[in-house]
Amino acid sequence: MFFKILSRSLLLALLLLATQSAEAELLYFLCGTDEDGCSDGYEQYCECIPINSQQENQPYCFDFDNMTCQLLPERPECNIALVFTNQASCIATLFQSEAYPPCKVVTQSFCHLHAIFICDATGNIESCTQ
Repeated sequence: MFFKILSRSLLLALLLLATQSAEAELLYFLCGTDEDGCSDGYEQYCECIPINSQQENQPYCFDFDNMTCQLLPERPECNIALVFTNQASCIATLFQSEAYPPCKVVTQSFCHLHAIFICDATGNIESCTQ
């Protein structure tokens, strides 16, 4: 009886640890090369852009000259027509030419498993590496 309780407690503790590890994994936007987004089976032609979890819902500026998305306070001179309500809509516009539908959200493991290029949080295409 004691071993049964101990084994259940150990199993529960391991399950809790696994759940916390999965929740702690970084999330990325998976963006395609056109307005349809990243199609299943063609992930290797897409890009992963890290989600700025601390500031993803802040306004972002689409820097047309540098083809990046930056937080609005970092670009105070941003043209009002290039201001987006959040990182998701700016990044989707940068990669897919339209804010909607937004890029899919995936884990870092997904990006590595599918050998997808990973860019920096601004979406700068020159920063993308595998």
